Amino acid sequence: MSGPALFQRKEVRRTLQVFVAATAAVVAGTLISPQRWYWALIAAFIVGVGAASRSEVMVKALQRVGGTLFGVLAGIGLATLVAGHAWLAVGLIFTCMFLAFYAFQAAYGTMIFFITLMLALLYGLLGMFQPHLLVLRLEETAVGAAIGIAANFLVLPIRQGEAFREKLADFLDALADAIGRCGAADGDRALHRLQAAKQELRQSLGGVKRGWVPLVSRKYLTANRAAMRCAYLIREAARSGGLERADAEAIVAMVDRLRSVVAKGPGEEIPPLPEPDRTNPMARAIERAVGRLDLRLRQL
Repeated sequence: MSGPALFQRKEVRRTLQVFVAATAAVVAGTLISPQRWYWALIAAFIVGVGAASRSEVMVKALQRVGGTLFGVLAGIGLATLVAGHAWLAVGLIFTCMFLAFYAFQAAYGTMIFFITLMLALLYGLLGMFQPHLLVLRLEETAVGAAIGIAANFLVLPIRQGEAFREKLADFLDALADAIGRCGAADGDRALHRLQAAKQELRQSLGGVKRGWVPLVSRKYLTANRAAMRCAYLIREAARSGGLERADAEAIVAMVDRLRSVVAKGPGEEIPPLPEPDRTNPMARAIERAVGRLDLRLRQL
């Protein structure tokens, strides 16, 4: 594999980004605090790992800093209030731990808030509570998050459109397979694959998955919604008994055309799809949904 081709691989680019961010975070964190430098390292590492694009890195970084900031403010007040009440502090620590794990998938910033709150209570329980430690955590986290953002924007960046396009190709493959097998004996396997591809497509838009900050272009949001609509109608068609073979083949041909358009890349002229002419209401609805997805992709 040639050098340029090697650096086009997403896993290689992500590895280099994390390596640069972690190295810079260790240096910057040590300058701030030789004892607590690892907080900057953790922040820089976490904001880059698992992110599909630059926008998701930005969202994760903002959520981590925001959650830490509010956790520090609430933690200083709560740890002061429960000082000397050991059992109350223990109960609150376990409550924060539960809420942090409960919020993990849906609200990353909320998870960081409860983890910071838990640390404040734990320091107080151990007799080590000092407000400046929490402030130091905020400083280290902010520096680490900023370094993580810089590394992902400057070192072989992975753009949102690139990540979305890759997952869109996988989604269209799964969509064509699910339409072709709709109502067949092995149709459930195709539907499971479509569901997984739908989730990956949605997660490629970090701002959609992470919430809080609207860093995703409206054009990507509308294209994503059109794709979700297609997946929903295929599941409904499978539950209602499937599609006629002729209808399924015609719709698969439409999806195949979209797959070829996505494979060609930006800049290619995209002629519009023909108007739906199916007689079956469900097939007509699916055709219209695919046509709407085609329209959204042409707008991108």
